[in-house]
Amino acid sequence: LLNQSSRTLTRLDDAALGLPEGLPIRRVDRLHFPRITTAIGITRPVGLRPDDIDHNQHLHNTRYFDLAMGMLPPEQFQLYWCEQIDIRFRREIVAGDQPRIMTGRADSTVVVQRFCVDDNNVAELVTRWRRRDGNA
Repeated sequence: LLNQSSRTLTRLDDAALGLPEGLPIRRVDRLHFPRITTAIGITRPVGLRPDDIDHNQHLHNTRYFDLAMGMLPPEQFQLYWCEQIDIRFRREIVAGDQPRIMTGRADSTVVVQRFCVDDNNVAELVTRWRRRDGNA
């Protein structure tokens, strides 16, 4: 459930679900996002274009991926295949925000990118890569 004042996700209590008492409820734990251990580059500002913003004045969700991939060096795409992409949104980027992307590595096959607005993380994108030549 989205908390309208903080613009963050909050847990809905079991009573509010209106399910029969005694029915087991399985909750999904939060995704674990790895810690950045090696910086690939510096944190860079991202310029948003008017067509990046949807009619609700939010950044299109596909643009997060496009912007993040644009921050990676060309060698990343020449040497590796992208196998998996995970993204977690903490809050939306809206028209007028001036986001920055911090790019780093968690290990040799995992790239972590954080979108920041006013020194707050607003989204995290984790990509897992496999070498094209088959070596580890």
